[in-house]
Amino acid sequence: MRSVKKIFEKNITLKIISLVLAIGAWIYIMIVLNPPLETTVRGVPIAFVGQENLAERGYSIISPIDPTVTIIVSGVRSVISGINPQALRATVDLSELYGIGTHHIPVTIGAPPSGITIVRNNPLTLAVEIDQVIEDRREIRIVTTGNAPDGFMVGDISITPETVLIRGISAIVNDIDEAIVTLALNGLTEDFSGTREITFTSRSSGREVPAARRPVTDITQVEISATVMELKTVPIVPHLSEYFMNRIEDGTYTLSVTPAEITIYASPNVVADIDEIITGQMSFATENGRLVGTTTIQVPSGVNLRYDVTEVTIILEEVLEDDDNG
Repeated sequence: MRSVKKIFEKNITLKIISLVLAIGAWIYIMIVLNPPLETTVRGVPIAFVGQENLAERGYSIISPIDPTVTIIVSGVRSVISGINPQALRATVDLSELYGIGTHHIPVTIGAPPSGITIVRNNPLTLAVEIDQVIEDRREIRIVTTGNAPDGFMVGDISITPETVLIRGISAIVNDIDEAIVTLALNGLTEDFSGTREITFTSRSSGREVPAARRPVTDITQVEISATVMELKTVPIVPHLSEYFMNRIEDGTYTLSVTPAEITIYASPNVVADIDEIITGQMSFATENGRLVGTTTIQVPSGVNLRYDVTEVTIILEEVLEDDDNG
């Protein structure tokens, strides 16, 4: 038993000695000798150069957006152990590109920091898609939502300016269906003036173009104004001679007016002063024993008719005495 215990204790000692020697050797190699190593640096951003030349020729990049490259570097451990993607530089030169489509351009790796060597990179080339930049001027359409409160209606709506110049790659510009400004009518009881943002609809999706896909424009907002009118229903009063007025008052004639009332609209301050619409004078013709006259409805300046009713018919019918009471 004692011999076995001695062997066990002896092996433990040897193991400890071996571990200490191994750590010492590792420290010597890694720190003293500091051997060269390779490491992979991922996510190094690729910068585009020569974009101004591309723009001068009327082109722009469609894709990729924010490309990156993986670079394998070598150097002594103490130098490359803390390297990050921002310490390296990768570029793609667009200055000599012509024509729309996809172009495969070499990825150029810039000079690395001191003590670092570039081994290789992936990808070696970058697929860059470019498109032509075009301009188009579009009319802006006014869209309203909701309704004015009861008793009010919205009249003329105008915007300034009435057009917008859009600019961008042809794929985006040609997909623009309409330029739109929207005005909500809910709650409008007086004239409105303000600004509204221009939005765009897509031909391909039929929906609003998201902000990230909108083209460059010369304006982003328009001045918009709307005239609010008040509605009012008032009676139509025929303009009759004194003779007929007396005959109606004494019951000789009955009066019928068709239509008996009309709905008008105007600015609230104008509508407030109108309680009736008086017709012009008219002549009568006898039809089936009745006097019938027709005239146009005339409204004061600044007042409009709500519906397409422009004429009024007046009927005067004589009241005959009952023979039984005579």
